[in-house]
Amino acid sequence: MDIFDFKDYKEFTLNKLKQFARLDRGQSRKLAQHLNVNSVVISQILKGERDFTEDQSFEVSDFLGLNEFEREYFILLVRYARAGTYKYKSHLKKKLQEVSSKSKDLKSRVTATTKLTEESKALFYSNWYYIAISLATALKDCRTIESISQRLNLSRPVVRKTMDFLIQNGLCVETKSGYEMGSRVTHLESTSGLVTRHHTNWRLKALEKMGGMDSEELFYSGPMVISQSLQTEIRKRLVQVIQENVKLIKDCPDETLMCLNIDWFKI
Repeated sequence: MDIFDFKDYKEFTLNKLKQFARLDRGQSRKLAQHLNVNSVVISQILKGERDFTEDQSFEVSDFLGLNEFEREYFILLVRYARAGTYKYKSHLKKKLQEVSSKSKDLKSRVTATTKLTEESKALFYSNWYYIAISLATALKDCRTIESISQRLNLSRPVVRKTMDFLIQNGLCVETKSGYEMGSRVTHLESTSGLVTRHHTNWRLKALEKMGGMDSEELFYSGPMVISQSLQTEIRKRLVQVIQENVKLIKDCPDETLMCLNIDWFKI
C-alpha cells in the first residue's frame, strides 16, 4: 500500500491499521498508547472532524513504520487537512507533489549490488536483524513490513529503516507482491574485523532462544578431554558438515528461518 497514492491521511491511516490488524488486533488501542491519548481521541480524529497535531503526526508516522519520504508526505497531508486558507493549501499541495516525485526519483536511482562498501558492511553486521530481515523476505508470509515485524518481534520503525538500507544496497528488492531477497548470499572474509561482531550477534540470539527452546531446536554443550589427533579429526568433520549443509540449502524451498551456530573450542 503506497502512501503516495493517498490524498487523505485519515484514509491512509485507517487502511494501514486494517492491514496491521490482519496480523495483530487492537491496532487503534496500540496507536492511542503510542500517542499517550485515550482510544476515543483516535476515533474522533480518524472518523471525525478532529486532526492530529503536527507532533502527533510525527509519532503516528513512526508507529506506521514510514520511511523518511513517506513520513514527510504524511506530515504534509496532516498540515494540508489542518490548513485554513486556499493559498496555504495550494502551497502544501505543491509540496506534496514535490515529495512524491523525489521519492520516485530516488527509487529509480537505486541499483542492486552484491558488493557492500566497508561502511555498509559495518552496519549490516552490527546487529542480527539486518541478516534476519533480508533472509525473512524469502518466506512467503514475510513480504511486508508488518509481517516481518510480527515474525521477528521487531518494531515497525526498526524493520522499515533496515529495509531501506537493504534495498539501497541491493540485498532486498521491492516488487508488486512485496519485498523479496536481492542477493541471496553475502560473504564476510575470515580476516575481516567484523567476523567477531557477526558471531557475537548470533551467539547472543542463541542465548535468548535457549529459554524457550522447542522440539525442533537443538543446543549442545559437551566439555571433554580428548587427544590432539581426535580434536583435529572432529574439527575436520564439523567443517565437512557445514559444507554439506551449504550444498543442501542451495536446492531447498524457502519455508522457515533458522540459524546454525557451532561452537567448538579449546578450554
